[in-house]
Amino acid sequence: MARKTQLYKLVADICLYGNHTIGAGYLVQLTDGRLLGDGEPKAGRSFTEAVWLACRDVCEAGISAGLVRVFAPGGQRMADTDLNHPGYFGNLKWQPAIQYVLSVDELVDAAK
Repeated sequence: MARKTQLYKLVADICLYGNHTIGAGYLVQLTDGRLLGDGEPKAGRSFTEAVWLACRDVCEAGISAGLVRVFAPGGQRMADTDLNHPGYFGNLKWQPAIQYVLSVDELVDAAK
């Protein structure tokens, strides 16, 4: 049962950058706080390729299974996909992205 639970655990967030003209880039944040990727769009790189490369980086960082959450450029949509079998960008099941609401007081407190 532990193996099945691990398959459905969120292990990383992938944020995509760029567009069709300049290519795609990515940044990854693992659940332990480590950051991977440089976020720089690469000419000729598709968003599908960026997702797959990001998943490869997560595996190379020592994570063997789980879900990754992909945020589309613009940050308005997100989709979860399997780390070891990520879907094509256009075939992901997109939904509205999680939104965090902070008060001004919370921001001031965090800046202290």
